[in-house]
Amino acid sequence: MAELRQVLSNETINDYDMVVLSDGIDWSRYEKNPVLLENHDWDSQPIGNVVNIHREGNDWIGTLKFAEGTERGKTCLLYTSDAA
Repeated sequence: MAELRQVLSNETINDYDMVVLSDGIDWSRYEKNPVLLENHDWDSQPIGNVVNIHREGNDWIGTLKFAEGTERGKTCLLYTSDAA
């Protein structure tokens, strides 16, 4: 699986004009099934998973592991690779 290090959350204003405090995030439930979905779309197939979730200052960092065995996983990897 191809990997990409990514900021998962931080204390900047999000798309809903809200700020999520880093101290308020509990990843324990998510880490039991760390599925990576394209655009948070619950109706889509997973495109990979997220591992090594940890905090660096106010940033929550994770490693995205793309499922290269699926067409969507390969496509999403290409898009993120081009953006990096």
